[in-house]
Formats: sequence, C-alpha cells, structure tokens
Amino acid sequence: MRQAWVRHIGVGEEQVSLKSGRDEEQRLKALASLGLVGADPEERFERIARAAKVIFSVPEAEVNLLDDRHLFAMTPQVPGRTVWDRVDTFCDVAVDDDQLTVTPDATADPRFD
Repeated sequence: MRQAWVRHIGVGEEQVSLKSGRDEEQRLKALASLGLVGADPEERFERIARAAKVIFSVPEAEVNLLDDRHLFAMTPQVPGRTVWDRVDTFCDVAVDDDQLTVTPDATADPRFD
C-alpha cells in the first residue's frame, strides 16, 4: 500500500493559497525569488527529508519544488532524474486543493490514475 501526505506551507507570514489565479502567481513569484528552480539537489535538502522521515515515522520523505510546468526533485528518489512533468505528480493534485491532502492508497485513488 502506498501512502502520501502533502502539507501546504506558508511563505513568510502570509499563507499563500496554491490555487490558480492571483494566488498561484504569488506562489510562483515566491518560488522564483528563492533561486532554486532547476538547481541541483543539495545535502541540506537531504537533511530535511531525513528529519521528516524520523519526525513523521514514514519510510520516505521528499523535498520538491513545483513551478507552473515541472516538479524539481531536491531529494530525488529515482537516481539521475530530478525533473518531472507537473501533471504527473502528487504535488499537482495538492495545489488544486487548499486543504491537507491525505491519500491512504494512491493505487485506489482516481486522482492518481
């Protein structure tokens, strides 16, 4: 059984909605301002992923960045592959909803067909 939890994180003091329109534009601007889109994976992100695995008692944790077309894996699980089409990701589903996304079994969830 495959499980996934995605939590939306605020930028600064303002919680940015991850829906389309103006809020999505703000999220994308905030992401661009970090200067990390397209960057190579770094050990600092691996440390965050390892900490998340311990804190949440889960077998896998990832740090990903999502722009308007791609997911950039900052802690890639597939060796050599760091860029994915956004539409093929859990993150794309999560940005369509402003609530916590919980998927107990991705194989049984039609959003992930």
